[in-house]
Amino acid sequence: MTSEGAKILIVEDNPLMARQLEAELNGKGFLVTGIARNLTDAVSTMKAQMCDLALIDMKLDGPEDGIATAQELLRIKWIPIIYITGEDSYEEIAERSQSTFPAAFLEKPIRPSELIVQINLALHNFQAGNLPATKTTQSDHIVFFTDKEHIQVRQSSIVFIEADGPYAKIYITEEEFKRLYPEKTYNYIYVSPNIGRIYSELKSYFYKLSRKHIINLDHISRLSANQIIAGIHKIPIPEGRRHDLIAKLNVVKSR
Repeated sequence: MTSEGAKILIVEDNPLMARQLEAELNGKGFLVTGIARNLTDAVSTMKAQMCDLALIDMKLDGPEDGIATAQELLRIKWIPIIYITGEDSYEEIAERSQSTFPAAFLEKPIRPSELIVQINLALHNFQAGNLPATKTTQSDHIVFFTDKEHIQVRQSSIVFIEADGPYAKIYITEEEFKRLYPEKTYNYIYVSPNIGRIYSELKSYFYKLSRKHIINLDHISRLSANQIIAGIHKIPIPEGRRHDLIAKLNVVKSR
């Protein structure tokens, strides 16, 4: 893959800035596959036409920010990510974005010359292997810290995860719970860190339904208009999220 003709996805909720970026990239021989305003738009655009690099604003229209959007895109295809930010401090951003292996950060207002240089470098480094060319294969196990100990849980056994402030409640299958705690009555497991950190380490069959819930798509048994049934558990579907959730499932169309 060379830089010339590379396909770039722009994720930016400011229409004027998005069009300026598109014009600059088109003028330099890149192909803009689409402009997305938020995570849902970005995923739809990516599925319609795969890109070679994503240019993502940190602050977007919707509940999810640029990092959450990048995480979802990387579940579809592993590509270099360049973040656009207006923040003065990169400390928190740099820490939160580590799982997406950012190729660069561009601070607003963006200089066109710097934009092109960083894109060319990101594509070159990705092709040369200086950026990870693929995500490290994950074990099915993940380790959580409870109030007293570390526990190792099979990801496939996690039914869903519920946020509880800076902590999280992990709901696993009864079989897995008995393996971990033979003497205890079946219940959730209270762990740290929060679900934002946890989500970045999970496999691709997990879906962040809202800021409060992450669900394992493989454990969904029924789906009504406003809730998910996963075994004995019922998880509410936030308004406006049902369509995106169904798009994640292997639905057999009637026509």
